[in-house]
Amino acid sequence: MKGQILDFSVQKNEGVISAADGARYTFSGSEWKGDVQPNRGMWVDFEAQENNAIGVYRALGQAASAPRGNKSKAAATLWGAFLGGLGAHKFYMGSWGWGIVYLLTCWLYIPFITQSMGSNTKHGVRSCNHIF
Repeated sequence: MKGQILDFSVQKNEGVISAADGARYTFSGSEWKGDVQPNRGMWVDFEAQENNAIGVYRALGQAASAPRGNKSKAAATLWGAFLGGLGAHKFYMGSWGWGIVYLLTCWLYIPFITQSMGSNTKHGVRSCNHIF
């Protein structure tokens, strides 16, 4: 039978599966047959025995349901600091839509950068006449 994990408690070592037939089945961590820890939202294949799920396996072809919470905030900060205008931090965190928006609008920063350098520049070198 196929279903989706609604919850899994590491402390209690048990979880709940919502099956395709609409019923809910509990399972023990000892029935988990996968190489990664079960997580909420993960699609599984199992056998039903009364109200319990036994022989719980991760469903094939469900790599997209893996948790995305393992991204480093420090790495995202560095991506944002150095390539934030291009949306590198958004791509890193998995927000592809916002990353594309950043990428498409990054050219808007160019006039801001040239204006902040000052209008009295010659060949990229700023004049210091206004200081003296």
